[in-house]
Amino acid sequence: TAAAPEAAAVIQVGARDEKSGNWELILEVTGLPKLSGDRYYALWLEKDGEYGAPCGSFNVGEGTTTVRWSVSYRLSQYDAWVISEHDEDAEPQLLRADVA
Repeated sequence: TAAAPEAAAVIQVGARDEKSGNWELILEVTGLPKLSGDRYYALWLEKDGEYGAPCGSFNVGEGTTTVRWSVSYRLSQYDAWVISEHDEDAEPQLLRADVA
């Protein structure tokens, strides 16, 4: 997005664990600035243009940052993946991609 023109990310969705129902997520992100203090980024799912569900939070270092989580959401119920700096409004969106 215009808020983070140098940033890029790849989200890999693993197989669903039949016992827990969770999906493994692997996020690789580059180009976001390191945040100071207690500030951090959030990966979340969007539904109909609004905040839908949290996936996890993270900070970045030099180069590529890789983060792993698992989530139990039905991903097909959401429209987009979004990365923003964590705050109450989840704005501005720094990276956004349609859920495929």
